[in-house]
Amino acid sequence: MRKFPKLGIYVVMFTHIFKTFAQFFVVFFLFIIGFGLAFHILIYDQGPFATPGRSMLKTTMGMLGEFEYDTVYNDNEVPPIAWALYVCFLVINCIILMNLLVGLAVDDIKGVQEKAVLKRLAMQVDLVLDVEKALPAMLRRRFASKQEIVYPNKTRYWTIWSFWSRNTSPARAINDAMNPEKTPIEKLQRNQEILKDEVLNVKLKLKSVLQHTTQLEVMMKAMMKHHGVDIEEEQEGEDDD
Repeated sequence: MRKFPKLGIYVVMFTHIFKTFAQFFVVFFLFIIGFGLAFHILIYDQGPFATPGRSMLKTTMGMLGEFEYDTVYNDNEVPPIAWALYVCFLVINCIILMNLLVGLAVDDIKGVQEKAVLKRLAMQVDLVLDVEKALPAMLRRRFASKQEIVYPNKTRYWTIWSFWSRNTSPARAINDAMNPEKTPIEKLQRNQEILKDEVLNVKLKLKSVLQHTTQLEVMMKAMMKHHGVDIEEEQEGEDDD
């Protein structure tokens, strides 16, 4: 049933919760044994706690809400320590353990729901593969399409509505599949890449301008030296000014 599209996700939830309960059942069962034997020792004269087995069963039912407080404690005399044990049982088993079990189940359901789409698709794929394997080989060879011819530039109409509309052509569908609409994050990343390329181009141009400036400076110094102009004197004259 877990491979059916609609019911499968609930079966997955049930299996996850059952696995969690199986792991938690050891601690759960230890508390049941402890309180069940304690109630049997203290109030063994009462019917529900006459034997260890019945006492543990009554303890389990008490965790589910069947306390029978008046029948056990008001209609009969019990030792004072039984009252303290009963309070501990209410706090530990009925409040802490039961709420912990509910919390674990809710956490498992939340985790399954977050991945429900992927799990549903995976189960559908498994179901299709299982059904395909169950079919005879002759039917698989006959109905399985090994190749498909697509005419991207030829308009073909598949429905009555598409007979009047050219927006549903295979070419448009292929184009939309090859060029899907980008999300805002993808657009932002694309703009960042373009800006990064532009910054790199500007850096390369600045480097080229710097090289040309250096070459011009070398040429100017060579010309001034050729005409007998002392560069140091010119610089000192400029500093005096």
